[in-house]
Amino acid sequence: MKGERRHELKEDELSAAVTHGIDWLKGNFRPVAIGVTLAIVVGLFIGWYVVNVRSAGNEAWLRLSQADQDMSALRLSTFRPDADKKMLKEARKELIERYREIARALPGTEAAVLATLQAGNLLFEHGNYTEAIEQFQAVRNQTKDGLLAQLATRSIGYALEEKGQWDEAAKEFAHAAGLGGDAMAAQSKLDEGRCLKGGGDLKGAKEALKRAVALAPESEAAAEAQQELGRLECAATPAEKAPETGEKPAVQPKVPTSPPTKAGQEKPADK
Repeated sequence: MKGERRHELKEDELSAAVTHGIDWLKGNFRPVAIGVTLAIVVGLFIGWYVVNVRSAGNEAWLRLSQADQDMSALRLSTFRPDADKKMLKEARKELIERYREIARALPGTEAAVLATLQAGNLLFEHGNYTEAIEQFQAVRNQTKDGLLAQLATRSIGYALEEKGQWDEAAKEFAHAAGLGGDAMAAQSKLDEGRCLKGGGDLKGAKEALKRAVALAPESEAAAEAQQELGRLECAATPAEKAPETGEKPAVQPKVPTSPPTKAGQEKPADK
């Protein structure tokens, strides 16, 4: 569906849309990148679940799948230079409400949990971090799936990070690290280290980054953690670089100095 909608654009419109999209992303890259990544992961999971677990006649899952397709179309429309911002805002509010309706219609089901997560992703993607956190917390409280619990926890961390709440974000990422395999845990420790650094806890940041490397040495998260550790080492002061011995540095005795003399006045003799 997403591919078909792309092809509906004329070639000149597509070129203009790409240019406009690049400019828009420069100011919105981080929240959009995170939101889109999480939404894609959830969308793929929903598609797999509908095909392999639920029957094609299940109305709730079909509604959820259709909402995901409409989310993709909405994102594509955002990049168009002639996009009506007011119309896009209304479409986004309508889509969020559709996800919430699905969640309300089927409380306690997998469809409800995933719909709530997607509503949170849309809210996060467009800067509504407080409301997004509420959705992600609801997912974590309702799901029994470890992967979804970890995704929700990391999403809470990202939203808190965007709000500048470094310590709270670091705690969420630390919690997320204990909910998945080594590769996912390494990414969470990398995120934790970044937040600890942002909050000024450089020692804690180094420990988290080293843990990320230890958990999955061959992962991209480990490579990024190594680079960040290198930057922290380069920025460290000589005192921070010195090995800890437990001994206080020796204090050099002060050399007494004679009081200054006025011009033409002899220096007093030592008694």
